[in-house]
Amino acid sequence: MKICPNAINIRRSTTGSDMMDLSPTYDLAHVNKIIININETVVVRLLGFHVNDKSYCKLYKITDTNKRYCETIKSKYVHLQIVKEGHPSEESMFFLAFLPKIKTENELYQVVKEICDVIEWLEIKQNVNCIIFRFGHPKHNMENKSKWQTQLDKVIKETKKLYTTGKINGRIKYVHEDKKRCLTVSPAPLFESINVS
Repeated sequence: MKICPNAINIRRSTTGSDMMDLSPTYDLAHVNKIIININETVVVRLLGFHVNDKSYCKLYKITDTNKRYCETIKSKYVHLQIVKEGHPSEESMFFLAFLPKIKTENELYQVVKEICDVIEWLEIKQNVNCIIFRFGHPKHNMENKSKWQTQLDKVIKETKKLYTTGKINGRIKYVHEDKKRCLTVSPAPLFESINVS
C-alpha cells in the first residue's frame, strides 16, 4: 500500500551507530536525531512531525498516491511509527507520541484516540506497542508515574472498543531533560528498546 509520507529505512553502519538528523523545529519534544544501535533495519515513518515542517514534505512525500496522512489525520501528539525488522511481530511495531508534562491525565484520551486513528488508517492488523513520552516541566502533583500508567491502561481499554485494531500495549516513559535529545533504538527488551535521552 502506497501512503504519504514515505518511510525511511535506517540501518546500523559497519562503523557503528547509524542516525537520521531531524530538522530543529522543536515540534518533536526537542529531539534532534534518531540513532540506531541494532544491526536490523529500522523503518521510520514521520507522521505529525512530517505535517508541521514543509522540508519533510519535500523529502518524504509520495506524489502518486491518494492516501495522504496530512489530509486525513490531524495528530497533535502522535509523531512516529517505528518498525524493527527481524523481530517477532508482537515486538516489532511501535507508535511514539509526545505529551508535555503540563497536560493532565485527561489528555490521554486524545493521545490514544490519535493512536487508534492512525492504526486504522494504516490498516494495521498486528499487535502494536505505543510509547507515550512525557517531557517538559510538570504541573504540581502530576508526577505519580504508576497513576499515569494505570490511567493509560484504562484509556486504551475504553478507547479500543470503538475500533477494529488488534492488541495495543502502552507504556508511559519520561524524557531526560538534556539540551540535545536523541531518540535511540537498541536491542533492549520490548519497551526499553526505544528511549529519548
